[in-house]
Amino acid sequence: PPYRLGHNRAGAVLSSSLVLFGAAPMTYRSLLNALDYPALAGVVAFSVAGTVSYGMWSGRHGARTRTGLMASEAARSRAAARDGPALDALRDGAVRAVRGGGVRGYLAR
Repeated sequence: PPYRLGHNRAGAVLSSSLVLFGAAPMTYRSLLNALDYPALAGVVAFSVAGTVSYGMWSGRHGARTRTGLMASEAARSRAAARDGPALDALRDGAVRAVRGGGVRGYLAR
């Protein structure tokens, strides 16, 4: 693109310092909490690992599902393109029969 989004130098320093100085105390408190409560830390680690694993699995499964949907849509489009003219002819004949005296007029032909 002809443009580039980004921080100027002061914005980058400000953003990185907010992230760094906001994350460092929380990381330290989390470490102390994990050392004080190792069972809880294990449960939290298991939960994080499960969440990441599920995210990876659902991403792969979603990609397979989207691929299958695209393939079925393509097959349906090909079938509609192949059978469309015949269905149009049948529909036009039925419309002419109904307009021209109903079903009795159509069957009398």
